[in-house]
Amino acid sequence: MVVGCGPAGASAAAACAERGLSVLIIDRKRSVGVPLRSAGYVPARLRRRAWFDESCILQAVEGFRLFLPDGRTARAEAPGYILDRTRLDKTLTLHALECGADLANGTVVGVSGPKVRFRREGREAEVEGGVIIGADGPRSAVGRAIGATQVECMVTAQAEVGLRVPFSAAEVRFDRQCIGGYMWFFPSGRTARVGVGVPAPHAGSLRGLLSSFLGYLSGEGRIYREGVLGYSGGPVPVGGLPSPVQSGCALLAGDAAGCADPVTGSGIYAAILSGTLAGRMASEALSGGGDLVGYRRALERVLRYKTEALAGRLRTWEDLGSLAERAWRVAEYEEEH
Repeated sequence: MVVGCGPAGASAAAACAERGLSVLIIDRKRSVGVPLRSAGYVPARLRRRAWFDESCILQAVEGFRLFLPDGRTARAEAPGYILDRTRLDKTLTLHALECGADLANGTVVGVSGPKVRFRREGREAEVEGGVIIGADGPRSAVGRAIGATQVECMVTAQAEVGLRVPFSAAEVRFDRQCIGGYMWFFPSGRTARVGVGVPAPHAGSLRGLLSSFLGYLSGEGRIYREGVLGYSGGPVPVGGLPSPVQSGCALLAGDAAGCADPVTGSGIYAAILSGTLAGRMASEALSGGGDLVGYRRALERVLRYKTEALAGRLRTWEDLGSLAERAWRVAEYEEEH
């Protein structure tokens, strides 16, 4: 059983199904990948770990410019892509279905042991699985069932706007007016994703901060101020892995497991890695070749550069540029080894 059909859930389902398991994905959305809740950045190395259609790529970027509160700037060499997140989710889900998984649209209303109860078109059904993988976001129903809570989330608001001139790098701004949050500017072809994230207690400031940032970018001649094409947003987990991430037959992956990137806020890469890991460990446990008890340790190893960053100096703004560079450097090393 996989609850949630984003990058983590689809990757977990594919990892199980391609090993011959019977897999059911339950997702509350009627349309996979909608609404958009991501700026869409992924590192270039993702293509060595997950296949996605070339049409998912909106733009290649050479890395990030980081703007620090004290006025300094730093550059993180992190080549990657800005993706059409909706198409990516559909592509990954299609791959899971081609591997043999099934998809049911419905809202999970209860998880008890190996059983999941969900509602679909006014009717409820209960199904039982050997392993349940919760990939249903930071407010995970599976997480609640096993006593895991996301203690800390950033709340975000994002606008997609017309871009006046092309840009080859993304930007993340750690501005003191965001009260411990950040702003971002991610070019995506002819448009850009512009957003603001702040700690949940300051959610009331989001609209004003986003409007101010859009005005600043318009004043610089980057964007069409009156060309807002759409808005999106949602919670981003920033508190690291919850406790537990595994209990009994249940595992958490993606945002449900707190896997958002501590520097960029992007969780796509970590979602795919954690979902694939959850799927592989689930299939090994069900085939008698392993168990689920070591999942947390394995997940910490896979996401070591993220958990180290979250446990370090991010919240004090100290050495943020070097922290970002270290994060990507460790990620590249682990990928190669």
